[in-house]
Amino acid sequence: MIRRERVNVKKLYLPLLLILLAASQNSLFVHLKIFGVIPDLVLIFDICVVLAVGNPYGTITAMLGGIIVDTFSGAPFGIQSIGYMVSVYLIGAVEGKIYKDNIFVPGIFTFLGSIVKESIVGAFLYLTGAQISFYPYLLKFIIPLAIYNTVLAAIFYRYIGKLMVKLSLNKPGGFNA
Repeated sequence: MIRRERVNVKKLYLPLLLILLAASQNSLFVHLKIFGVIPDLVLIFDICVVLAVGNPYGTITAMLGGIIVDTFSGAPFGIQSIGYMVSVYLIGAVEGKIYKDNIFVPGIFTFLGSIVKESIVGAFLYLTGAQISFYPYLLKFIIPLAIYNTVLAAIFYRYIGKLMVKLSLNKPGGFNA
């Protein structure tokens, strides 16, 4: 008798959602620039996931999100992935020590995560020969992006936490929206 393994369809939702977020980020949100920047929807989602679920799942989601964003970006492949993984891993490393139900927590971590991720991407781009001056890059791109991402994370954190519960990916004893 041949046993058939059932495919858990819930496991397909996150990769599909990451693809949808990356596609929206590169198409729809190009027209919704504030301060001249496009929000990083994938980073916002990854940070909210790591706050809701923790590591290693959050970092794996960030790696997958980074690979998807890398396929859409014109930068050398892998730069975005490294930025996503490092920033989300660092947030996941302290995630268990903080009270996450406060609306300011995802905002603060998204602000810091955006700065870390974009600094890593900027450093790698500089190493590949791109002409980047750090202070103008920080003031005209990274800080406005971090503010934009922070506002969106504060709005969507609760919904992403509820999605993790629905997909049965929530951390036992952790965030249960």
